[in-house]
Amino acid sequence: MRDWNLADREERRRVYGYLLRAGPPLWIYRWVDGALLVDLWPELDLPSPLRKEWQPLIDHARQGPTEDPMRVSFDDTKMRRAKELQERIAARRVEAARRLSQRDA
Repeated sequence: MRDWNLADREERRRVYGYLLRAGPPLWIYRWVDGALLVDLWPELDLPSPLRKEWQPLIDHARQGPTEDPMRVSFDDTKMRRAKELQERIAARRVEAARRLSQRDA
């Protein structure tokens, strides 16, 4: 594998285009930086089907965080995880009750 100068924008554009078109996932993971990909996205010459597959990821990255970092605290995260756990437990109880009722029927 040759050395790439990814600090050079033009070379990075060519490398990213090549990797997205023909590179195995491991190479994409190793060489492509998400923020730099978003920055280069409009300049990349990619086939339409490939661009369509990557576009949701690019859009998601451009939208930024889904939560307001000023309002998220450790306690908020802890409470959200506890609520998610309670919901999963409740769903399992419902499923177990359904299976028991089917077995008894």
